Amino acid sequence: MASADLVRESQDPSTTPARLAELAQIDRSLWPAIAVHPAAYPSLLDWLGQQGDPTVNAVLALRSGSSAAAPTPPAAPPAPPVGQTEPTVAAQAAPAAVGTTGDANSKNLWVVGGMVAVVLLLIGGVAFGATKVFDGDDDKDEATSALTVDAPSWTTRPP
Repeated sequence: MASADLVRESQDPSTTPARLAELAQIDRSLWPAIAVHPAAYPSLLDWLGQQGDPTVNAVLALRSGSSAAAPTPPAAPPAPPVGQTEPTVAAQAAPAAVGTTGDANSKNLWVVGGMVAVVLLLIGGVAFGATKVFDGDDDKDEATSALTVDAPSWTTRPP
């Protein structure tokens, strides 16, 4: 297993081609990093390709632009039996589209319903708070005559 310093060095763009060759001899787990390194020279890449490592060969194929290591496309679906017609592309996509839009519409309906409920609760809370703060009839006097006591007069003597 390569040490972290060797891995860093094999991935460092400033590593020289000669050092890349040394790293390739030191540890084979560094080969994929060396194969993608921009300073790797052609004969080093050829040597890496001759070693038979499938990961390195895939990297080299991608690097050279060949499709040798590219994944193969999926096989075509089998032809329908004689007498049956093949469904159109729209007919094949219709069930998936209906299922996904139904789920999306259902989810959107819940989101909108939740938002409406929150807005109504906020409006109700503000209205309730406003009635508590501003409750009362402004036309009434704060002090009624039944609650007030006449102040003593200094001009009259007590009996």
